[in-house]
Amino acid sequence: MNDSRLSEALKVFEYYTTGLWTEIPARFQSTFRGEVFQECDLCGKELRQEGMKYMIGKYYQDGQLKQESCLCFDCREEIRQGYSKESEQIMGAFFSKEKKHERLDWASNLKKARLEKMIAACLQCGRSKEEVGNYFEYGLCVADRFLFYLHPYLHCEECIGQMVMSLSDQTNQFRERYYAQYYGLPPSDGLKVERKPLELLLF
Repeated sequence: MNDSRLSEALKVFEYYTTGLWTEIPARFQSTFRGEVFQECDLCGKELRQEGMKYMIGKYYQDGQLKQESCLCFDCREEIRQGYSKESEQIMGAFFSKEKKHERLDWASNLKKARLEKMIAACLQCGRSKEEVGNYFEYGLCVADRFLFYLHPYLHCEECIGQMVMSLSDQTNQFRERYYAQYYGLPPSDGLKVERKPLELLLF
């Protein structure tokens, strides 16, 4: 293997094992506040501290951003503990090992426009964002860094809706009670942004 091929192979291996870290791109900063996300939407915990993992979700209707949320992994874990075994199995099938491996193989070989390509189409059905119209985008961060790995990705509203409908009644009732603690009232910061649908924080 010549030096150039070896270099490319090492890059793929590095991506496959640890991902690619960058500054948080503008698309996954808070569009409505004009800055990076500072705290978890649920618990208010400071996000930009060392080792803090959090998920950013954005919801688009006809290509226009309508909602955005940020959830730390402590809150995500608390939510998932309320899921039924049936729902955990459904979630596992949604993100099967085969799909993860396929995603990693594809993403590790991207050379240019990595962000744009990784959120160009629904991870489940493969339809483009232009075709589906309404969709969710998800990004994963640790403190002030953005991770390219399985994330970022896009799910169309139809696929997310099917996922939510397939969850057990126990899980959906738990989710409604949990989020109602935080999203029962409109935002008080003057932004005209509704904090639902609840699916925005599903993953």
